[in-house]
Amino acid sequence: MKLSFKKVSMNFFANQTPSQAQLGRPVVDRTGLAGEWDFELTFVQDAALPGSDLPDLFTSLREQLGLSLESQRGPVERLIIERAERPSAN
Repeated sequence: MKLSFKKVSMNFFANQTPSQAQLGRPVVDRTGLAGEWDFELTFVQDAALPGSDLPDLFTSLREQLGLSLESQRGPVERLIIERAERPSAN
């Protein structure tokens, strides 16, 4: 997989990175990098694919962009639905 980003903030990148889906948890930007950035990221989604010489997402982030993902605990926004009803017929 090859992802290209043009004029994106680190916060936007953190929210769009495929690692959110792979990790099953949010990714938060704590780089402290301001401004907009252009970059490409090339990686294989399934590191178990035979014959692939591409690195996995975590290795690609570290080697290609100098970024890393660290697991931490922190507050997360959640939407809790306590009750749902069908609308009444008009």
